[in-house]
Amino acid sequence: MPIDPNISEPDDERREGSRISVSIDVTTRERGRKASHARVANLSTQGCMIDGDFFRLADSDAWVCLPGLDSTPSRVMWVDGARAGLLFERALHPAVFDHVVRRADSAFAEAKGPANARVLRRV
Repeated sequence: MPIDPNISEPDDERREGSRISVSIDVTTRERGRKASHARVANLSTQGCMIDGDFFRLADSDAWVCLPGLDSTPSRVMWVDGARAGLLFERALHPAVFDHVVRRADSAFAEAKGPANARVLRRV
């Protein structure tokens, strides 16, 4: 059965690695479009889920700029309304992944104060 790239959605069976819920402001871009601000809702070494109505089609090229990193080439794997799943062209090294998560958590704690520090959880 062919997959319609206009109506694809996440499939837990295809996912690789653990995901961590985060809230990270990023810049993202799909091939042929201007860069936009977005929010990463969950992150793994393999990819991320973006919140925001930025991506139109699954199976398109995209770039996401995580804090402290160069723009990361990615592939839009699925689009479901205002969410999209991206697969990084190259997996993040575990130390780089930990750095991005720690940096995001520090920024959140500074903005909200230590009493409001969030707990990251594996999804």
